[in-house]
Amino acid sequence: MSESKTYTDSSSSSTLTSANNYTDSKIAGLIAPTGDVESEVFQVKRYVDAMIRYHLGNQYKFSSMAQACEMPDLPPDAMQLKGKLNLTLTAMKFRKVRR
Repeated sequence: MSESKTYTDSSSSSTLTSANNYTDSKIAGLIAPTGDVESEVFQVKRYVDAMIRYHLGNQYKFSSMAQACEMPDLPPDAMQLKGKLNLTLTAMKFRKVRR
């Protein structure tokens, strides 16, 4: 288990926890541990800002938060996406679901 490091910013009296605490989280792979808490916090902030813009913008008109979260998990490869689409359309035919 990784050791947690806590830093205090004297200018704002806020406590910051090192990105070492995020080892089990989904964003762990997006943070390049530097040992410098300001750099790690900046990396997390960039990730959070992008996610907020993505969800608030809702440019794709998702009907739910679950749907908005599911889309980025789809494969980036066009052939894989077309395969999933064909499989979904086949399942809709099989279950007699109207488009």
